[in-house]
Amino acid sequence: MKTSSKPLLQRAFLAVVVMMFMTACVPPAEASKDERVGAGVKAINYSGKEIEYIAVERPGEPDSGGGGESLNPYSTGGTVCCFGIPKKWHPKLQVVVKYRFYPEKELHKHLVSVPPYAAGEAGDIWLIVYEDKSVEAVVSDYLPTRPEWPGKIKGYPVASREYLFKRWGERLQREQAMLSKLEKEDGIKRSPEQLQDIKNAIEITKENIERLKRNKP
Repeated sequence: MKTSSKPLLQRAFLAVVVMMFMTACVPPAEASKDERVGAGVKAINYSGKEIEYIAVERPGEPDSGGGGESLNPYSTGGTVCCFGIPKKWHPKLQVVVKYRFYPEKELHKHLVSVPPYAAGEAGDIWLIVYEDKSVEAVVSDYLPTRPEWPGKIKGYPVASREYLFKRWGERLQREQAMLSKLEKEDGIKRSPEQLQDIKNAIEITKENIERLKRNKP
């Protein structure tokens, strides 16, 4: 007795119809969210504080992180590989930017929305920390000096006068402390060669101090 193949064909046809219906119900933007590309991670510090650590991760995915660089005040870092971003931008795109100031222990975490990609194309992801401790994440292959740059501040960080004066004072104190130490060493009994080396170091340190005083911010 032969078994009819019609029920099998009907079930197969029904399965195909259901799959087509489900696919049609997925908006194109939603379907493309998982199409990711590798992006280099860059960071900019517009604040007067040293950043010991800065990185990015996807919301709810702590193992998806990229970055991990440290930054001096008012500086830009290099490129750290890599972080996966959607190939196409979508309005719900968010990332978590986490950073820690030196020598603080607290790790700051901020969930931020990513604005439309510069020129509509995926590129490097830039993590930005501002003077007020707010953060931003933008995707761009354009540098901060370009008009296409999507960050809030155009251009690279510029150190404040207060910061420059603080750094100047710290360096002046170090040179003065070094001079005091060398002058004490000069009074200790040593070989003629050692004494001459100390005298040379004293003269160089005095010149450094005078140069710093002339170039006070």
